Amino acid sequence: DHVVAEFALQAHVIRRDKVNISHNKLVVLLRKGQPFMAWTGSANFSENAFNYQSNSGLVITDVSAVENFEAYFQALLDNPAKAESKKRNQAIMDKINQLPARMAEKTFFSPIKSTDILETSVRLIKSAKSMVLISSPFGLDKKILTALSENDRKIIEYGLVNTSAQKRVASLHHHNSRFFPPKRLKTYRNERWDAKAFGAHKIHMKTIVIDPYGGSPKVLIGSANFSKASCVHNDENAMLIVGDERLAAVISTEFMRMYDHYKSRYYIDRNAKKNAEIRKQNKVLKAQGKPLKKQKSIDMFLKEDSSWNKTSFDKNSFSHKFRDRIVFSGQ
Repeated sequence: DHVVAEFALQAHVIRRDKVNISHNKLVVLLRKGQPFMAWTGSANFSENAFNYQSNSGLVITDVSAVENFEAYFQALLDNPAKAESKKRNQAIMDKINQLPARMAEKTFFSPIKSTDILETSVRLIKSAKSMVLISSPFGLDKKILTALSENDRKIIEYGLVNTSAQKRVASLHHHNSRFFPPKRLKTYRNERWDAKAFGAHKIHMKTIVIDPYGGSPKVLIGSANFSKASCVHNDENAMLIVGDERLAAVISTEFMRMYDHYKSRYYIDRNAKKNAEIRKQNKVLKAQGKPLKKQKSIDMFLKEDSSWNKTSFDKNSFSHKFRDRIVFSGQ
């Protein structure tokens, strides 16, 4: 409201207040009154979204897909009640998801009556042949947790959630599954490191990528968290795009950039906590005149001999690194 007032936008803004959350991040560009291009994804139009969070933005130039978003936008203009929105959105989805030639395997507009986005997420995870990459900022629905837990052990499952959801994914740190919430490092190598961070939500991208390095990758992307609320209560949009190897490569590369960053922080933080405990123990040992325990360190460089390759090349090592190497090579 304050932004609308500050920039005198009252004549250009239509209030959307008949759903739980108006959660779309959507722009439709018209040329000569016709749909020309669209922007969608997870990024709010704010400094925080563009500079301080992980987010996705998807520019759509496929005219038929842009027309779908324009139809959805028009269905929102009169601020319909939630029940009416569900009817309109379902009608739009039923029409566009039956077209023989379409950019997306499936397009989702919420709210609707069913939990379509959530159920599709579960089916995607169960369909994985090699890898699941999931960025779900605010936690995982129980159905998704179950699907991840029940997948074959050979499936690599890597995930990103915010610190507010870390307890919910604690059970997924096993076999080939790894989830790493953001960690703040107050100090690193005895130096001050992180400034006080903005908020608790560094992860904001809502994506599921299935088998990104195979011949038929699947990408679910949009504004919607993979939850019941994103299906039946909020204004949302999402697309399931199948077979677009470039899109899968871009999204999975950005995912792995964030994943590796927070994985490193996880191990640095874990090592620091172990050393803090060792220092406590050493105070007692010193008072007793006993030998002190040596603090643990993290290797900064690769080992020069071949000892490092056992976990990556020996299938009997029972390390996720072996399967990780196979999957990332596209096998």
